[in-house]
Amino acid sequence: MDDRWYAGKLRRNLVDMHIDAWDKRFLSRFDPDVYVANLKQARVQVAMVYANSHVGYCYWPTPHGAMHPGLRDRDVLRKLFDACHAEGMDVVLYYSLIFDNWAYDHNPAWRIIDAEGRPSREPRPADPMVLMPSGRGSRYGVCCPNSEGYRGYTIAQIEDFSARLDFEGVFFDMTFWPFICYCDSCRSRYHAEVGGDPPVVVDWRDPRWRGFQEKREDWLAEFGALATATVKRCKPGASVNHQFSTAQSPWVMGVTERQREFCDYLGGDFYEDFAHQIFFCKLFRNISPNLPYEFHTSRCTNLRDHTTMKARDELNIMNALTLVHQGATLFIDAIDPEGTLNTEVYRRFGEVFGESMPYEAFIGGEMLQDVAVYYSQDSKMDLRDNGTKVTGAFTLAMPHREASKRAASTLSHAHVPYGVIGASCLDRLDGYAVLVLPNVLTLSRDEAAAIREYVRNGGSLYASGYAAAERLGDVLGVRSEGYVEERVGYLVPTALGLPIMPGVSASYPLMISQPMVRAVALNAKKVAATVTLPSTDPDDPSRFVSIHSDPPGRATDLPGVVSREYGKGQAIWTAAPIEEYGQSLHRGVFLSMIRSLVSHPWSFEVSAPPAVEAVMYLQESEKRFVVCLVNVQELQPAVPVHGIRVRIRMGGRTALRAILLPSGGDLPLTIQNGNAEFILPELEVLALVSLVFDPAER
Repeated sequence: MDDRWYAGKLRRNLVDMHIDAWDKRFLSRFDPDVYVANLKQARVQVAMVYANSHVGYCYWPTPHGAMHPGLRDRDVLRKLFDACHAEGMDVVLYYSLIFDNWAYDHNPAWRIIDAEGRPSREPRPADPMVLMPSGRGSRYGVCCPNSEGYRGYTIAQIEDFSARLDFEGVFFDMTFWPFICYCDSCRSRYHAEVGGDPPVVVDWRDPRWRGFQEKREDWLAEFGALATATVKRCKPGASVNHQFSTAQSPWVMGVTERQREFCDYLGGDFYEDFAHQIFFCKLFRNISPNLPYEFHTSRCTNLRDHTTMKARDELNIMNALTLVHQGATLFIDAIDPEGTLNTEVYRRFGEVFGESMPYEAFIGGEMLQDVAVYYSQDSKMDLRDNGTKVTGAFTLAMPHREASKRAASTLSHAHVPYGVIGASCLDRLDGYAVLVLPNVLTLSRDEAAAIREYVRNGGSLYASGYAAAERLGDVLGVRSEGYVEERVGYLVPTALGLPIMPGVSASYPLMISQPMVRAVALNAKKVAATVTLPSTDPDDPSRFVSIHSDPPGRATDLPGVVSREYGKGQAIWTAAPIEEYGQSLHRGVFLSMIRSLVSHPWSFEVSAPPAVEAVMYLQESEKRFVVCLVNVQELQPAVPVHGIRVRIRMGGRTALRAILLPSGGDLPLTIQNGNAEFILPELEVLALVSLVFDPAER
């Protein structure tokens, strides 16, 4: 039994309190008793409560910094924490790192400064970071984690709230670089550790630039680890985690998977669509140091909206998706300026959590994942930015992330059992039948060595793009030589490739709308598709074949797809990320390639519309499989799905009963060829089915 305080606590809440103080009415009506009454109505088990905010004011009386004047020196946090504990709720203290307007205003030497000497709140040129807009300047004052003064201020505040308040955990928000800092503290540290001035041109081919980025990542991780260590020293029993929704964010933020090393569990806030949530729920589930991880999302459509509530079905789906991936849902509300809350919001939360509560006890065990999609925290860049000044308009696009998400979406829609993994999972690759490397832009020697060993020992690999060919060319059967110049090309199947490229032929090949890798095949007999280019340069408008398009015209012997054996395993390499494309033809080719790499049926198969997300657990101690089905429809209200057929590969076990949870009603069960099959009559939002097998087996 897991005795950590957060184990099994799946219903959580946060109330944003980023309130300024220029009006004396702000937070003047804040009432801890009303706050807790709302949480109780919402069936909340864990309350995340602000100790400070991005504005920088503290919500407890402290000699370090300033308390929010609207609270009139009332010790509201102590009363609030005590009231939560009296109702059986655990408390996580929220603390904003790096973003602190009060510290920014009172200590200019602590500020993060860009390459042209501007701090965050001054007007800046067009900036791709959402929180740092151009024009009149930003609302957000950010301080540098390399500033010794700011470090001391932060440690003093952590020590102070740890001594004064009783809580179970701390969540540190904003542990990231909002832009590239060139303040005196950063320049001095770079000069001492590397020498010279930090570079100001983005170029991922330049070792000095890559070294600077590594330093930024090191410095950020060091600061995060310092904050965690301070809490652990002052409150040894408390958990700590840092904002990790930045796993989805570009390289500028400096966040890597290393952040998990100073977190007890992972958590962060997300505001994208359901496919985005599924991807990161699967990633967090697999890389979080402990479970449950925490999925935060606003009850409004986004953080800019203060009043518009998401539809109940939307909240139900988001909560269900988090639950079936062994996560805890944290719904975010925002306090009204005077300190009041909308009771209707908490009634809605209570309804949503009330619907999922009966299922909580059945989630857990070994999640069955036949395919692993690899998500590289070191590939969150776009190589097209090479040569751009840091003060210029670099794109912050992330081709690897988009290829990874699309690959995952395709697998989800086809109901292929899969998970999303990161570098911390490399020692567990043997548990997967297929590893997918979707347009990974950089691979370390350690990553390449682990993947090579996995394939040599019998694993199957699908890899696309340049970095895989460069680092794993011996495995994939290619030698990379850069990229073709044309931004349009076609993959023409050979006789070897026809079976794995359904719907594609020599006459009508598969179109790719980006430059493909120029490579040499180590064995021409293993080439499953070659590259054909347009007759003319797509970027030259003076000479063309078709005015709208660039049809195939110049056949080459460049390998576009290679399929080969390596050791006991096998691999497929593609010169472009087929998995990134949303067209049904490309999706079908990607799925066909993945399926060709596996010699046995999937762990489970589901006959249902693509909107149904399927997850299954093996609970060996309970002698059962638990199948989880979520109706993930974008349009609300969701239309029920009927007659979902589920087939499970029993692996030598004898199936006894299919039981609808939590009611306990039996579903008709069919056994054939070592598989168990049942039909779920109807799925509204969430359904769980337990497939019980013979305890005498295995």
